Amino acid sequence: MALLLFEWQWAEAEDAFKKALALNPGYMQGMAWYWLFCRAFAAGDFAPAIQAMKDFWARDTLSSYAAAVVAVGYAAGRPGDPEVFEWSNRALELDPQAFLSKWVVQLAHGSVQDWDNAIEAAHVALQDSGRSVLPMQWLATYYVKKGDVALAQSVYDELTSRSKREYVSPMSLANVAAGLGHDEAAWAWCREAVRRHDPLTIILAHGWVGAESLQSLPAYQDVLREIGLTGWAEEARKRPG
Repeated sequence: MALLLFEWQWAEAEDAFKKALALNPGYMQGMAWYWLFCRAFAAGDFAPAIQAMKDFWARDTLSSYAAAVVAVGYAAGRPGDPEVFEWSNRALELDPQAFLSKWVVQLAHGSVQDWDNAIEAAHVALQDSGRSVLPMQWLATYYVKKGDVALAQSVYDELTSRSKREYVSPMSLANVAAGLGHDEAAWAWCREAVRRHDPLTIILAHGWVGAESLQSLPAYQDVLREIGLTGWAEEARKRPG
């Protein structure tokens, strides 16, 4: 996982995942991380990743975590598909107190562009998580999508203020800045993300309703080419997982 998210050694990370899973093919978290982070987020190969995660959930139908991982896959990689709610609802039913279960509700509504319910779910996740950056990032982008630019700006301002005294993902800030049209600030946050090896640099590379402005930003595209993700992802999609 460190090779993938922090070291950005794509082929080595995939090889390490496969070796680990060969040793312990029943390890749920390893399987979820391989398919979600390596094959879906980094390679953009969402269809087989979602199917693999669904198949793995079938081995443990009481796992809220496994259901939530599937919901994330749908939300990021299959926007507009109402099946995302089957998985987000299942995760919430299995473990209604878990932050991940609450967060995927926000992502599910956002993925079908139901902004009001996505924003409401974001506030639930924020209240229970101590205002985690993850739901805040998407809350801001959903406000932009809804046309509430002032509210989106207020979330961005809070995140930038927090970044002066605590760690806030630079790529989260780049994503929100790009959505607000603050391209110069987004460019600066992209460069900071590279300097810090921010894991969200690759997590936001493919899919996601709310990340379109970032993904179309030339500075972000340059970053993905610079770190070698673009070419690796193209090759990875051509071969089976």
